[in-house]
Amino acid sequence: MTASYGESSDPPEESIPLCTLKNFPYLIDHCIQWARDYFEGTFVEAPADLARFIEDPAKFLEKAKKELSQQSAVLKSKLDRLNLILKAYA
Repeated sequence: MTASYGESSDPPEESIPLCTLKNFPYLIDHCIQWARDYFEGTFVEAPADLARFIEDPAKFLEKAKKELSQQSAVLKSKLDRLNLILKAYA
């Protein structure tokens, strides 16, 4: 009635997985993308952050605190879920 797992195939990935780029970029395409990401972070994002900080330090720091609190809330919810799962199996 339905196709088995072996009869189907995953669609091709549109981009290189981040874990491959960070841990084991073994193809030339991976190495090029890693270099692009490194360049972007070093020579585009970091100077842009510095310019925003120089323009309005208070606003920049407030935004950074807000982003950090949002990330910590997401992390806390994930940890809470993991603790529930661990307690269920304990």
